[in-house]
Amino acid sequence: MKYRLKIFLQVLCACAALAAVGYASSFLAKIAAPQRAEKKFGGRAAAFAVFGGYREAIASFVWLKAYLAWERGDYQKCLSNIELCVELDPENIVFWNLGASIIAFDTPHWLFGGGKAPQSVQKSIRRRQGALALEFLDRGLVANPKSRRLKLDKAIIYEKVFADKNAALQWHKAACDEGAPIYVVRDCANMLEECGRAREALDLLLSRAGSFDKSHPSYEFYLGHIKRLENKINSQKNMLAL
Repeated sequence: MKYRLKIFLQVLCACAALAAVGYASSFLAKIAAPQRAEKKFGGRAAAFAVFGGYREAIASFVWLKAYLAWERGDYQKCLSNIELCVELDPENIVFWNLGASIIAFDTPHWLFGGGKAPQSVQKSIRRRQGALALEFLDRGLVANPKSRRLKLDKAIIYEKVFADKNAALQWHKAACDEGAPIYVVRDCANMLEECGRAREALDLLLSRAGSFDKSHPSYEFYLGHIKRLENKINSQKNMLAL
């Protein structure tokens, strides 16, 4: 009997906690809504501070609401909940990362109705949403200035949305700091090569080669990347010598 009572009380407490989180998220959404349209996202810290250590739990609950809105293609509710998430828990890289991806790559499809708009309109919408995603990531980098993931997100948006390889390269370089994992170094080298800077790409790969685990399977691809660039540069030299 005592065991059943204990289980009942635990379930009751869990339900009460979920209800409290749901109420809190709805309350915060109402606070956030008037200022969101004006792109003022920093003025509610005092209101959020009253939730103390529960902010992360509330943010996770709000993210679930954002995801459900995303599944329904509800543009406004999805983005408003994402904004609330990053204000409640600005150090959560996942919120910034996935939020930027949704803004840049998903919302254009919602806005131009699955390809029914003229190509010129689609391009304009993509670029506008891409710019909003870059602004969003700028705010994320203010909160998380060392985040390699957010820098790479900016590089991807510059490349995929704006076809601006030089801008993408600058953010690949920013992410390719000392201690960057092997795939980040290779991505930076690839972008250098695409920008016509194969020699710099090779120099980058050679300078970082001693930093990685040589027994890891990916290291063989790394060495193959170096070999391909060496062959490319030598071929260019041979062509010039003819």
